[in-house]
Amino acid sequence: TQLRPRLAQATRLVAISQATREDIQLVFPELASRTVVIPNGVHDLFYQPPSPDQLSVLAANGVDVNHPRILYVGGYAEHKNVRVLIEAAARVLPEYDAELVLVGAANVPEVLALVRDAHLARRVRTTSRISRGALRAWYACATVFAFPSRYEGFGLPPAQALAAGVPVAAAQTAAVEEVLGSAALWAPADDIGAWVANLRRL
Repeated sequence: TQLRPRLAQATRLVAISQATREDIQLVFPELASRTVVIPNGVHDLFYQPPSPDQLSVLAANGVDVNHPRILYVGGYAEHKNVRVLIEAAARVLPEYDAELVLVGAANVPEVLALVRDAHLARRVRTTSRISRGALRAWYACATVFAFPSRYEGFGLPPAQALAAGVPVAAAQTAAVEEVLGSAALWAPADDIGAWVANLRRL
């Protein structure tokens, strides 16, 4: 109710994807003619190789940069659907002696509980919030990037992964499909069998 009067005064609304523009039209149809799409951009850093210093920080923390791993970057709200990723990873990781890295999850009790319940404590690494440079180093160490989110306005982390040259497995959501096109392996967000198959393939 507070937002609508302010939106009425706007000459333009910027949506970060066509999918977001369509969502805006559903809620505020009167604003359709004033809404334009300007997609997010990926920082130049992700198109460049990581620096030796960035990689050395990971090595100093016991990270083998050549070890097979699945990387997840994003939030941990319910719609991010990390539970499905953890359940699929529980089946895939032992087959490849691989690990799952959950960036930013070190202080998220619900996620730590999911990891513990899946008996993956030895195969899951969590981090606190990290710098952009450290994030670039993690992308460089990833075998697969996984993005199981049920809803996004854009989907910046998988776009960063592609910029860094990391294969992506993603959930079929309108905005993420718009951003990644044919450059990802797709699965229904809650189809654990499809997630297992895509992670194995990548």
